[in-house]
Amino acid sequence: MGKDKLPYIAYAIVWVAVSVAVIVGLIITKNANCLWAFCLPAWFVNLKVKSKSEDTAKKEENSIF
Repeated sequence: MGKDKLPYIAYAIVWVAVSVAVIVGLIITKNANCLWAFCLPAWFVNLKVKSKSEDTAKKEENSIF
């Protein structure tokens, strides 16, 4: 598995954890306010993955020769 796939796996784990928490919250409280928790990953998790072309372009810009 490459390093480029690791952020996507971490992002998926966050969504699964939030989903389980919301389901448990709905079962315990029987209140739909728990659904607001689905906004947390969208607000706080920032997924930026650089492509190889962006990396090589930055290296060429910073190169002395």
